[in-house]
Amino acid sequence: MKIADIPSVALIRHRYTMLYEAAETDEAKATLMAEQKIMLDWCDRLEMFDQTFLNRGWILYNDLNVSVVEQTLRLAKAEGVTVAEQYLVDCHSGQFVAAGISTLWGVKEFRPRLHLIKLAYDDYICSRYHACVPVLLMMIDGVVADAGDNLGFFSDKANITAYDSIAGRPNALQALKTIYYKHIGKTDKNRLEMPYRNGILHGRSLGYANQATAAKCWALLFAIRDVLAARQNEAYNRKRNEEEQNKTIDDLQRERQGWIDDLAEVIRMDEFKRAPVVVGVDIPETGEPSDYQPDTPERSVVEFLHHWIAGRYHLMAEHVFLSYGVTAKQMIGRTKMTFANKLAHYFTLTACYDQSSCISDISTTVGISYGDGQPREYQLTFRLMRYHINNKDLVVNPAKEGYWRIAENFASINQIGSLLESLTDDPEYL
Repeated sequence: MKIADIPSVALIRHRYTMLYEAAETDEAKATLMAEQKIMLDWCDRLEMFDQTFLNRGWILYNDLNVSVVEQTLRLAKAEGVTVAEQYLVDCHSGQFVAAGISTLWGVKEFRPRLHLIKLAYDDYICSRYHACVPVLLMMIDGVVADAGDNLGFFSDKANITAYDSIAGRPNALQALKTIYYKHIGKTDKNRLEMPYRNGILHGRSLGYANQATAAKCWALLFAIRDVLAARQNEAYNRKRNEEEQNKTIDDLQRERQGWIDDLAEVIRMDEFKRAPVVVGVDIPETGEPSDYQPDTPERSVVEFLHHWIAGRYHLMAEHVFLSYGVTAKQMIGRTKMTFANKLAHYFTLTACYDQSSCISDISTTVGISYGDGQPREYQLTFRLMRYHINNKDLVVNPAKEGYWRIAENFASINQIGSLLESLTDDPEYL
């Protein structure tokens, strides 16, 4: 299946067909064709990424944003695939991977594995790739097995597709699985930059301990997260698609300019990204919400942290993104359940990293006491996204109305005071 054929993209093509058939002049038809071509050209570039890099172990997934894909393709054309691939490896920095890990809690099959995934992350940032890679391959196999029919990712019969998912197309993860399940018939000591499951876990491929192999494991892990998340939201996505299919030509004509603007803004995403924000220089390390500019991710985090210190769970919940099917009342209950026994006493911001104009990771140190214990400092990173005020779409252009919301399930906070925390703190366990 081509990217242009996945349901959400096919829906846009269907809309343009309706608009084209209703157009009354050649000029109007030409304008519609030009608009549709912008979208199809972008789909072609995504296809080119897969055609160029899938056989080298890379797959498109949600965290690889427009600028990364575009720069990778530019480098491949100008300087060759090897240089472009090194750029992809470099993109999977410790900070980038940590942000991806923070989203895993949203897929239930990842939750019991998070302590091992975090240990693999520690190995990754310390260049202990010999330890990181096997653990990630095992976690990848296990999480897919738990998600369906006890068939691991590398099983011939495992189904790793999903409705309306780029990574979940039949020729995406399924194809990558075939590549990684390559039979290794003899021991090989040469450098290997592909995470071949059989060769590595059976001790035959000995040259796997490098960043390129490890980065591809993280990319695979996050692509599987995207597919499993799409499955969780499949009922909602199908219903939404059906509702959109039933819109009239009058509805489409009213909404058309919005699609054009949204697509143009996504393509120009880098132009809207603000200058880097340095904590302690551009913004204070700690303070009142009023000390931070309105409509910024740091302001939203500081408001959330102040509500946490005061125990205002209902106001904390207002700063958290409501995923599909979750009501505001349910989010208040979830927030109280997560934070009630974890008392925040103080905080400092330590870093602010904007992934794009609408995605930002804010790193903090928070003094937290569990039960009757003394405050202990925890390093917590909050991922924030800027959403449209009327729906769950991201707002790329900062000049448009939107609000910043925390888009994670507080995996690190859920572990405070739990067995997982004691395991990861125990030197003998490490």
